Formats: sequence, C-alpha cells, structure tokens
Amino acid sequence: MQAVFSFLTVVLSLEGLLASAFQLRFQGGSFQRSQPLRRASHLSSLDLYGPETIQTQRLETVHEWLDSNNVDPKLRKVVNGILEAVKLISYKVRTASCDKTACFNELGDNQLAIDVLANDILMANLASSGVVAVASSEEEPVEKRMGGNDYSVAFDPLDGSSIVDADFAVGTIFGIWPSQQLRGVTGREMSAAGMAVYGPRTMVTLAIDGVPGAHEFTLRDDLSGQHGYFVHSNEIAALEEGKLFSPGNLRATQDNKGYKSLVDFWMQNKYTLRYTGGFVPDVNQLLVKGRGVFVTPSSPQFPSKLKLLYEAAPLAYVIEKAGGASSNGLFSLLDLPVSGGLNDKTQVAMGSKEEVKRFNMLVGPERDGMNKKVTVGGDVVKSAEAEEELQLNVATKSSNAEGGIKLMLAAPRGFCEGVTRAIDTVEAAIKIWGAPVYVKHEIVHNQIVCDRLREKGAIFIEDLADVPEGAKVIYSAHGIPPEVRQQAADRQLYEVDATCPLVTKVHVYVKKAAAKGENIVLIGHKKHVEIQGVVAEAPEQTTVLETPEDVDKLPFGPDDKIFYATQTTLSMDDCAEILGALLKKFPQSKTIPSGSICYATTNRQNALKAFVEDTDLTIVVGHHTSSNSNRLREVATNRGVNAHLVNCADDVKPEWLGGVKRVS
Repeated sequence: MQAVFSFLTVVLSLEGLLASAFQLRFQGGSFQRSQPLRRASHLSSLDLYGPETIQTQRLETVHEWLDSNNVDPKLRKVVNGILEAVKLISYKVRTASCDKTACFNELGDNQLAIDVLANDILMANLASSGVVAVASSEEEPVEKRMGGNDYSVAFDPLDGSSIVDADFAVGTIFGIWPSQQLRGVTGREMSAAGMAVYGPRTMVTLAIDGVPGAHEFTLRDDLSGQHGYFVHSNEIAALEEGKLFSPGNLRATQDNKGYKSLVDFWMQNKYTLRYTGGFVPDVNQLLVKGRGVFVTPSSPQFPSKLKLLYEAAPLAYVIEKAGGASSNGLFSLLDLPVSGGLNDKTQVAMGSKEEVKRFNMLVGPERDGMNKKVTVGGDVVKSAEAEEELQLNVATKSSNAEGGIKLMLAAPRGFCEGVTRAIDTVEAAIKIWGAPVYVKHEIVHNQIVCDRLREKGAIFIEDLADVPEGAKVIYSAHGIPPEVRQQAADRQLYEVDATCPLVTKVHVYVKKAAAKGENIVLIGHKKHVEIQGVVAEAPEQTTVLETPEDVDKLPFGPDDKIFYATQTTLSMDDCAEILGALLKKFPQSKTIPSGSICYATTNRQNALKAFVEDTDLTIVVGHHTSSNSNRLREVATNRGVNAHLVNCADDVKPEWLGGVKRVS
C-alpha cells in the first residue's frame, strides 16, 4: 500500500509540475503567464532520488544556440514567443477531450476547440513579443496587426487537428518574414521557418537565414536540470536519395496520369510507404531519417488543399535548408509569391533532390485542362489517356459529301508531354513573375507557339550574355550544354530547367558512360541543338553518326567499350539503318535499356505508317525547324507519298490537291 501511495504521489506531483509549468490565465484579450516556468530542480522536494542517482547529459538549449549563432535579438523574441506557445499547445493537445466531431480543452471558463485554442495562444505570444508587425494564420487568413514593426509571421496553429482524436502526431507550422506585410512575399525571403511536432516527444525543427542546415530541438520532459527546456538534438544538412515515399491525396491518381505513373514507379521499385495523413509528421520523418519524399499532387477532381503561405512555403524553407528540394511541379515552392488573398493552394513535392526531380518529370505542373475530353473515332477519351490508349488507331473523317476529299487523321498526334511541359513552364513563369522572362533557344520548334509566348512576354535568346544579371532564364525542351549552367551561375541567373525528361535521361547516361571511360556514339544530326547539348557532356569521347557510312569511320576495335544513344526525335527508319550498321560492326555496343527515341515520336510515326500508303497526300502541321515534323514528312516521302510541312492552314496550296482523293 505504501508503494502504491508513493507511486501516486509521484504521478500527481509530476502532473502538478506540468500544469504549473504551462499555467496561463486569459486576461485583457491575451494570455498571461501566472508564474514563471518551473525547472525540474523543484522535484527535489519529492526526495525520491538523490542528485547523484539521475545522470543526464546536458545539451545546448535553444536559447544558447540562438545566441551562439548571433541571431538578431528581435528575431529571437519572435522565435522564443513561438517556442513558449508550443510548450503550452503540446500540453493542451495531450490533455484534450474529444467527441465524434472535434477535440476541446479548457481555458479559464471557456471550452475551445483545440485548433482554435492553439491559434489564440500563438497570436497572444506573438503580440507580446513587441516586434511582430503582422500575424496571419490558417484559422484567420487575414493580416492582423500585432503592434510591432519588424517581422511578419504566418502559421498553421495545429496542422492535422482532425486526427488528434486518433492520437496521431500533429504539429504547428510557422514562417517569419522581415517585413510589415505578407501579401506578395515569397518563401525565399523568410528570416526563419520551422515546425513543432506533438507526438511521443515534443520537437521543434528550426531553419534560420544565415545559419547552415535545419536544427532539431527536443523538449526535455525528465528529472534533469533541463526539464522544460528545448535542447539541441540534431542537425540536418543533407537529405539523401532513399526509397521512402509519403503520398498525399492519392485520390488524384484517378485523373492525374503523371501521379499514377509516379506511384507505380515507387511500388515497382519497392519503396517503403510511410504516410500518416499529417503534413508535419510526414515531412518530419524525412528529416529524421534523412531521406525520402513527400508529395501532394493536384488533379481536376481532387485539387491539393495545402496552403502556400501557412504550410507549403515554411516547410519548403526547412527542407531546402536541410539540403533537400521542393517544387510545385515546375518551380521551387520558395519562389512562388503569395497573392493578396493569402489563401493560395498548391500541389507540393519536397524531399531529396532526385526524388523531387522525378516528381517534376512525371507529374509536372498543375494544368487546367488535365481532364478535358476529346472525341476520336466516335469514342470519348480523356486527353491525358489518349496518347497511350489510342496509339495506332486512325480517325477517318470526310471533309465533304460523297466524292469529296477524304481527310484521314492519325492518332495520336499533337504535342508530346515534354513539349507541353516546356510550354507550360514559360506560361507559368510569366504568370508568376511577370514579363519579361528569358528563354535559352526557342522553347519548342513551333513558330505559332513561340510567337504567342513572345506576345505574353517571353524573350528567346541564344547567348546568356543577352540576359541581365540576376534575371530568370528558362532552358528549352531540347536541353543545354553543361557550360551554359556555369555561365548562368557566373551571371547569378535564376535557372528554370524545362528540358524534356527523356533528353535529361540521355544526358545522365552519357555522363555515366564517360565516367567509366567508354566510347560514346550518338546517332542524330550534328547541328541539332539537342545533340550539341549531349555532345558537350563528353566532347573528347563522343562521335556523332548521321549516316550508315559514318560507322565505317569509327576507330574502335572489337574489345573497345561502346555506349550509344540516339537523338530523341530521330526517324525510326534512319535510326534502324544506322544502328544496324553499328551493331553489325561493334556487337558489344550497349545503350539505355529503355531506348532513347521518344515514345511519342515512335507512336506518331507508327500511326502515320499504318495508313499513309493508302493516301495521295500527307500534310504535316509543324515548323520547318522541327525535327519531329521533318521526320513525319520523311515517313511519307520514303513511302512514295507526296508530303508537305505547313505552319498553318493558310500554307496549304490549292495545286497540291489536284487529283487527290485521300489526305493524311
């Protein structure tokens, strides 16, 4: 009985300690601490353990860490105010009472929903700091004056409040700007950002401008002399490649083909799934484990619900300071400006850099037309699916009554995903940053598209010297030589890479082959910008083949290691002939396992081959500088069918149609 009584005494004493440590009173519209934070040394009155019994390592406190890193004293006041609020929110989360609709807690005589309570606590602490000009929260998405003049703070007081009743980990997200307003800011302008995690432990991760890395602090809840203090427990400076994924908004895979492809990739490559449904704990695990990726893509039916100002930008700041990357499918989340409404939503990817690149390649930007439908051959088909599902089907339409010219449309047709992505990139950049936006080389070889982008504010250049220092430059779908990136760095340009993912893959494989000392052979056109960019990865080791006869000029022997790749927009007919000669002479040659001719190029050429010999004329809608368009024209002419390239309907000449019955 005495042992039980002693145990209860300890439990009640500890409970009393916590209650007193976080005791506040609501007075005059704000929270006031009724007594200072107690330290664990007061437990000595329990007389259960002598000081020599409990040995705990003393760690650097967050206050000492801020001081040692020379953080601005006014910024420290903001951070300290948030940390004190986190302590109280942590206690309130653990002691909340939940019914089937919400979780509540007592504050004075009022019972408040736990997320509203967290919001009020943070607002009160920010106001009491004396240096915060404006604060805004997801609960109250307006700019509230706080009385100071130095910083503005945006926060989500309790991310994941809907899963508190299930006892899942939840958290607080915050971003701090050196400004007196939040409208128009970008995440990159932040002075600090962080998140608190309320789980088995209470932890805060901070990222501060001028201090390398992201830093984790754990709230000590023990019998040491540091009880009730946040102590430095980890520094994260690199997020490595790792097979761990956290997929939010999985419903979007129903009408976002790219997201479905990404999930399929993870599953096929045996990634580990870790997803709780809470943004904070899912991002926190990336930092704790030092690897992986979190994504929440959008789709027309299921748009992302994450708020740029209150959630996405602050955590992107933490992730990028930790050595990772973030993206909305095109740009870093830190480069997206906050609109006047403060409630902008965005799709999100953050984690290791390679995983975010994969998100950009497979998912890409949000598109208004993701779910538009087209009619092909009498069947209604989602445009996102038409490229693969219809492939070699042919739609036949009669342009006139019986006896007229029959127009036969090949399907699939039109722009591939890589070109669409590049065009979307320029349009999104102009929308976000305004004109002008500089583009290295024409974004795609299509005069109508480029003229339309020029009208919107795109400036196409060939030499980066024509771009003002510090400006933004977009790389075209065709890729660039590596020295261009160095030139951009020298001129402090902000780079946006719209290179087709397949072209990027060729660059990666060529660099790997060069590093192994292999001889590199590229099949393509020497003057094409794509080939020029790839050759520049390893110019001393690379030879370009344009004809089968070029194979005989190669100086290699039967024991030499050879790696080959093709221009992605090459004609399959030309490629087959040159490749046959290469493999006949050098059968040891190796290539990219999945090949390097674009699947869209292959599909469109096969679609035309399927019926072109049954037509009298082929009209290819495309610019004369487009390799894809020229290769399609050659598919027809190589089969004895007269073919022409046109840029628009006005380019079609009536004399072409004399005696013609079928046009492809």
